[in-house]
Amino acid sequence: MIIACDSNKKYVRADEANKRNNYFCPGCHEKVILKNGEVKQKHFSHCAGAACVTFTENESMQHLSGKLQLASKLQCYGDVQIEAVLPEIQQRPDILLIHNHKRIAIEYQCSPISQKKLDMRNKGYFAENIHVIWILGQTYFNRTMTQGTIMKFMADNALVFYLPDKQYFVHRQHFRKPDFSRVLFVDKINTTLFNAKVPKQRTRLNIPKQIYNCRA
Repeated sequence: MIIACDSNKKYVRADEANKRNNYFCPGCHEKVILKNGEVKQKHFSHCAGAACVTFTENESMQHLSGKLQLASKLQCYGDVQIEAVLPEIQQRPDILLIHNHKRIAIEYQCSPISQKKLDMRNKGYFAENIHVIWILGQTYFNRTMTQGTIMKFMADNALVFYLPDKQYFVHRQHFRKPDFSRVLFVDKINTTLFNAKVPKQRTRLNIPKQIYNCRA
């Protein structure tokens, strides 16, 4: 994790922490250790034997670096909190953005997630009147996504990727699937999350009608 609480119960980012101080997990409140390895970014880790069900350290380098970069890029839209704890629903979005007095949860998804788990997270945010945006990582961008995966993350007829190595967003829109062929789309590179405009396509097909085994 890259956020912990200090002795005064204030949130502290790992890259701003000092090893001489004590830090605690925002979820289970147990003491955590500040680590700074040669490969991973500076982060907090639970002590051996800890059984925290809210925070885990199984984050890839892609996820850690991408989350920090996203937090920096989103600051222009409002107040940004990394790994904000939402005790009412026992969830912590990667980033919580406060924009025009509205809360937006940003989930940076780099690893596979089941439809059931995704639906549960979305349901929790909905219950707290929090809008959620799912941003996909490099792993999803590099592979040929199934129609089911596309539909799982699609919002407003689009997918959004963030590539940490390139430090830009890719807005994938205008999905279409001519009969007996793979799904086609248009990618638009942008340095911002919002307001990416993609040229309209002449052919507009209703992709849900073209989906086969959408839960695959």
